[in-house]
Amino acid sequence: MRDVGDAPTSWRQTATLLLCGIGFALSAHTLWVHIHPSALACPLTTGSIDCQAVLTSPASVVVGIPVPVFGVTFFLFMGALCLPAAWRSRSRWVHLLRLLGVVAGIGTVLYLVGTELFAVRKLCLWCTGVHVVTFGLFVIVVTGTPALLERAAPRR
Repeated sequence: MRDVGDAPTSWRQTATLLLCGIGFALSAHTLWVHIHPSALACPLTTGSIDCQAVLTSPASVVVGIPVPVFGVTFFLFMGALCLPAAWRSRSRWVHLLRLLGVVAGIGTVLYLVGTELFAVRKLCLWCTGVHVVTFGLFVIVVTGTPALLERAAPRR
């Protein structure tokens, strides 16, 4: 069996960096729209899908900070932890921090989806894109971390 830090995991490095880039771009777009609502280009605004309603609702700001700021910050943080050097690291802390990051990210996604469904009663397609990207990042990191932690375990 090959070491997790070798070539077979290069797809994880590539996929997570790509997802972080996409998530950052989507979050930056929603932040721009939050600041400039007239810039919104929602591909669909019917029934329960209304990006404008979600991005301008009172729930779009938490402790005075627009929710997309948290997305931009999350994807920058995760992007650093998903660099190839971080994936190859022998430090347990790097892998644990990456795991903790995606767990916090998916927890936030669950909260935000609940807010969209039950408080705002509308869904935003741009936000849904961020949620899907976060879920993909979560799956890749969670499935890859156990072997990385085993590899990084102190030798006895």
